[in-house]
Amino acid sequence: MGALNVSPESFHAGSIHTTGEGLLGAALAMVDAGAVLIDVGARSTAPYLQTAVSDEDERERLARAVEVLVAKVPVPISADTARPGPARAALDAGARVVNDVSGLRDPAVAALISERGAGAILMASPSSVGSGAAGGTRAAPSPARPNRSSSSCARDSGVPLRRSRPPAPTRPTTG
Repeated sequence: MGALNVSPESFHAGSIHTTGEGLLGAALAMVDAGAVLIDVGARSTAPYLQTAVSDEDERERLARAVEVLVAKVPVPISADTARPGPARAALDAGARVVNDVSGLRDPAVAALISERGAGAILMASPSSVGSGAAGGTRAAPSPARPNRSSSSCARDSGVPLRRSRPPAPTRPTTG
């Protein structure tokens, strides 16, 4: 997986690409290097950073980036978000996977993934991930409990727990 950020406040400056040309070039270089999925984030979720990005800003950043990438990148695009609004915008723009670092803490994200037949990447995380909790340097708890919770939420929302490939892209119908 190649990871790109369109958030200037990202914790990893080397991954930030805020222009369409820079974003596309970085994604294509990752594919050339062997990436089979490009993951795009639009707000930092580093637990030690105080970052406040509105839902609207994240939605706009993510949708714009996904639109640029799906037109020219030959691998699936995933949206790194834990919020339903940005996830919906990214899926509408052509993303095929939602990478939720909160482990589906918001059931609306799980429902959206199921409704759209999208792929999901779930991370086991403590409840403070993405909250900007200062001083988040203590030892991480065992991932077993958060993994079970994320898996249960996914299953309860109708998200299959095993898929070998992201599903084919679907766009919502209008009318």
